[in-house]
Amino acid sequence: MAALKTYKAAVCVIPPRHAWSRIQDCRVFNDKSFSRWPPHINLLYPFVEPAGFQQAAQLCREALQSVRTFQVTLAELDFFEHDRSCTLWLRPDAQELLEVQAALARAFPQCGDLSTNAGRRIQRFTPHLSLGQWRTRGDVVAAMQRHAASWQPVTFQAAGVALISRHGFDDPFSVQWWVPFGGGEPVFLGAPYCATAGDCCLPAASSGGGAAATAGAGGVAAIAQQLVGIGAARPDGSVWNFAYGANMCPRKLGGARGLHPLESLPAQLPGWRLSFTHRGAMGNLVRTAGGAASGGAPEAVHGLLHRLSPADFSRLANMEHEYRPVEVEVQPYGGGPAVPAVAFATPEGRCIADGLPPPQRYLELLQEGARHWQLDPAYVQWLDGMQSVDSRQRGAAYYTSAAGSPLAALPKIRTGSQQQRQRRGQQGRRGQQGRPIAL
Repeated sequence: MAALKTYKAAVCVIPPRHAWSRIQDCRVFNDKSFSRWPPHINLLYPFVEPAGFQQAAQLCREALQSVRTFQVTLAELDFFEHDRSCTLWLRPDAQELLEVQAALARAFPQCGDLSTNAGRRIQRFTPHLSLGQWRTRGDVVAAMQRHAASWQPVTFQAAGVALISRHGFDDPFSVQWWVPFGGGEPVFLGAPYCATAGDCCLPAASSGGGAAATAGAGGVAAIAQQLVGIGAARPDGSVWNFAYGANMCPRKLGGARGLHPLESLPAQLPGWRLSFTHRGAMGNLVRTAGGAASGGAPEAVHGLLHRLSPADFSRLANMEHEYRPVEVEVQPYGGGPAVPAVAFATPEGRCIADGLPPPQRYLELLQEGARHWQLDPAYVQWLDGMQSVDSRQRGAAYYTSAAGSPLAALPKIRTGSQQQRQRRGQQGRRGQQGRPIAL
């Protein structure tokens, strides 16, 4: 059997979910790959086509049978300089990563691009976990100093490697196979990554620091949960998004945004309240102290549970680029168990003062969506009785943090056009024509 390599596949180490929070907090506003790649340390990239993954997983097993679980610490920051940008990254403190990568490179000699690539000026393998991209050296140095001042080391146990792939260049990666160290049997997962901050609302999969080494007794679900979290909660990889703002309005969601939920359910989020404290007085979720809201606001946020395909959720995460995706437990109308979902909330440091009226056009979208989905009548009445302001009349207070600092708009993170990434992938494949990777 022979397989060609592709930029739609990789072999990597993925930190378990308990280690995600600080990493994702940095990536969410800085990394162009946040919505598509999980936090990861690439070992082989590009890698063989997904059609060859099952056999490739067995080769990985053989190559890594002498490796044992080891500790990885992410404490030191560094950066790469590219032709048009710079990448900030974390340096893993684990010599074993070099040994793992070398063993894999011997098993897949034509996938050694991360060790030797003249076109990218790569002369040796440098294990790293990317945090984001900045335009100039000065920008990335300033970012590195800023993050280093408050960075707390992240430590986790590396127990195996993940074989990941994506359908299209704009789609999120899925963990297809997980290969445990020590010669354990490879496990098929087929679980897509879901871009969240890592505040997992799912029950703990295990008490250990790394993914389980066996797949028995629900172990497959436990491994998938630790590697991709909420993306593994449903067999088809779809993700529940809790919409409480303009995305409640079908005209906005399906029209302007082009997102098409697989299903939508009216629901409420207890323990939170709706505030208009996002920059410009857009909607935001705020936890209520002791479960009670203040200022006449309802004691729960009402909205819609939209079940989205992995690709649609990835696109939504890119659109909500100034929000932090958090995992919450939402209660559908009519009772039943709570549903793990992802909602978008504003980081505390980027909230404006509470109490400013929202823009009229935005509030009308909320009111239209609430009536369309027949949300709780008292909640609809509360929205209908709210004051609003013309968007053009919003003063400086709408763009100033509650602490008094100006809030500049965060630049949208450009992921590059699909055409550019397709061209890159085609060039990689053309370079391999006549040189298949023997498995």
